[in-house]
Amino acid sequence: MIKPTLITALFFFLIGFVFPNQQTDSLSRAISSGTPIEKLDAMQELAKIKKGDNSWEEAQILYTEALAYIDSVPMQPEEAYLLKSEIMLDLAYIYLVYSAEYNRSLDLFIKVIKRGEHSHDTAILIKANRLLGFNYRYLKKYNKSLNYFNASFIYAKAYNDTIAMISAINEEANVYFYLDDFEKSKRLHLDALELAKGVNYSHGINFVSNDLALLYTELGKYNEALEYFLLVHNYGKQINNNRYICATAINIANVYLKLEKYDSVQFYYEIAEKIAINDNLRDTKLDVFRGLNDLYYVKGDYKNAYKYQEKHFGIRDTIFNLEKEKQIADISTKYEAGKKEKENKVLKQQNVIQELELEKGKSRFIFTILIAGIIVVFIISIALILYRSNLQKKRTNDELKNKNKQITLQKNQLIETLKFLSKREKELEEANITKDKFFSIIAHDIKNPFTSILGFSNMLRDDFDNLSLAEQKKYAGIISESSENLYKLLDNLLQWSRAQTNRIEFHPEKFDLSILLENNVALYKNAALKKKIEIIPDFKSGVNIFADKSMADVVIRNLLSNAIKFTKLNGRIKISAIENIDKVKIGIIDNGVGIEKSKIKKLFRIDSKVKSEGTDNEQGTGLGLIICKEFVERNGGKIWVESKKNMGSSFFFSLPKGL
Repeated sequence: MIKPTLITALFFFLIGFVFPNQQTDSLSRAISSGTPIEKLDAMQELAKIKKGDNSWEEAQILYTEALAYIDSVPMQPEEAYLLKSEIMLDLAYIYLVYSAEYNRSLDLFIKVIKRGEHSHDTAILIKANRLLGFNYRYLKKYNKSLNYFNASFIYAKAYNDTIAMISAINEEANVYFYLDDFEKSKRLHLDALELAKGVNYSHGINFVSNDLALLYTELGKYNEALEYFLLVHNYGKQINNNRYICATAINIANVYLKLEKYDSVQFYYEIAEKIAINDNLRDTKLDVFRGLNDLYYVKGDYKNAYKYQEKHFGIRDTIFNLEKEKQIADISTKYEAGKKEKENKVLKQQNVIQELELEKGKSRFIFTILIAGIIVVFIISIALILYRSNLQKKRTNDELKNKNKQITLQKNQLIETLKFLSKREKELEEANITKDKFFSIIAHDIKNPFTSILGFSNMLRDDFDNLSLAEQKKYAGIISESSENLYKLLDNLLQWSRAQTNRIEFHPEKFDLSILLENNVALYKNAALKKKIEIIPDFKSGVNIFADKSMADVVIRNLLSNAIKFTKLNGRIKISAIENIDKVKIGIIDNGVGIEKSKIKKLFRIDSKVKSEGTDNEQGTGLGLIICKEFVERNGGKIWVESKKNMGSSFFFSLPKGL
């Protein structure tokens, strides 16, 4: 299905390019020191610039402040009402497009439509109904989406706005695409195209043609799709817009791939590749390299397929790191914005207190003048007035003290709330980043063995008679080794996922640890003999522990296997078990290659890939130590490592003693 691609293409053709505004500094000065009207205008203008620079959060803050500030600006009520509607619409657009807060944007769009109906503002109604149609489409409420696109069309027709009519019809067509009513979608697209041609609206002709091409691709009508994609591609050349050229070149290449016209596929992918590299379009490079990998793989050119696969992985990792940096920056921006907002509230409260103090001083001055006049005439009245004045002063001071206490309490509550929210946001962000990184690593590790298996099996199938016996054995060995590594990875992944979802039954029991250690020594005896490694048991019989026997066996098996893998020929491995007061400390100690200090902290983390070949080129899965940590901690123990490069490694873990 290509429905996600449709959304991307639609967004690309609808959104415009906004060039950087050179007046940012002067606008900031106007906000700080300008008149109320200048300040409001500067807020709106700077918000538009920030939106154009993709600084969406800053734009959101500016629009929110402008919306709150507008009531304090001297202007006609009708003008203020219309301006509020426009700012609310801009704010709702940010919630819809940038932060995907669909319920929040929905509420604002509905309010703007009601205000537009009240003020008979047709231009606002056209735009608000169209954007509300998008909102409901993103929420997958397609019937409501159709109603609002149709309302936008009706208002546009009454307003004689042909461009808005074209957009409304085309978006209705896209909704029917999502409803799988392809015939109606096609008919509406053709109506929109005819209307755009009638007014010679070049941009409209091309974004409608692009959507038509995507529809024909979905229907498998590749020649019709090519016709419209090529039209949009040529339009991109006419306006010298590299993004148009690049995006349509990829779409054309994908259609030619369906038609198995590989020379044409390569020609258009190379056009897209050149633009993507020259303009550093990272997301586009990701699509191009993946497409060229698929092309060369289908053509049987595994060398080039592997080359573009590596390029694809490189760009993907770069984008991942940039996204991580952006997310961290976004969290910092949110925190600073929230902090600034709360500081502003505190300053306002302090200003109120200062104004009260000034008013109190002013009143006291006037009162003193009156007293000075009255004292000459009537001394007794002065005494009475002074008494009342002191009483009033005491009451005023008491009220101010109470207000100060309330302000301090509110400030402390706000600070604590901010700290809590910041901590929770950071924890959730780190959890998402860790999850995404982990699955990125696993997807990469699963795909690599398949590439080797498929590549070398195809070579054996196609060139078997031309290969020497040694080459046949070598390729078969690579296939066998890749299959074994894939099996180990999937087995470890299954165990880890079962542990994460609590599907592994947990049955702790008291048992003799020495028997379990002896069984594992016997299990790995042949693997150790192969590398002439001596396994030295350094534990006594009758050492009882209380743990899940199967989980303890998995931990010992993984650690002993790793020790053999990273110990050189004629090496030694010692297995120890030391009883403490309430724990038993188990050690797997080798004199192998050791571990670099920088890698030790990453060994037990799912978001860091630490995987090395053994001394005899043995392959690992990268999940063994993660599973060990899960199982040891599940049994109430700890796991750690002590190691130096080229001096061996000592892996220790503790389990409860069987009392």
